[in-house]
Amino acid sequence: MQFNKSKCNTREWSMMGLNSLLGMVGSNKAYKRLFMQVIKNYNDGLVDASNLNVDFDNLTADAINSTRPEIVKYPLLQKQENLPFRVTIVYGEWDIYGRSKDYVINRYPSAKVITIPQSGHLPWLHNPQMYTQVVDRHFKFKIYT
Repeated sequence: MQFNKSKCNTREWSMMGLNSLLGMVGSNKAYKRLFMQVIKNYNDGLVDASNLNVDFDNLTADAINSTRPEIVKYPLLQKQENLPFRVTIVYGEWDIYGRSKDYVINRYPSAKVITIPQSGHLPWLHNPQMYTQVVDRHFKFKIYT
């Protein structure tokens, strides 16, 4: 919320609140408007969000409103040590997550943590070359695009 508020003017922030409320009472269109603003915020200063062909046709208020309570009631994952597989945690240099990313990093102490420069919350879009290199190294293969 703090990130989105920092990226909005007063009207945009107010509309995010209104669309969130309308979505909570079942409006698919309100959630679509809300997520369009979120996409704009995530890409602000990094890529032109107006040229992203974002399709929210399958986004529904029912799915969103049903998912959040299930996530909240699930117990927090415990520290995951000595895993039999590699874990790579990726954040963008200007990711929306602040200190909360420390919880994930602490949960996976053996993980390789990578911060992708010149990137926000969507590193595959903001810095695709570096993101591809990270994926290549994690899986130890070359992705050809």
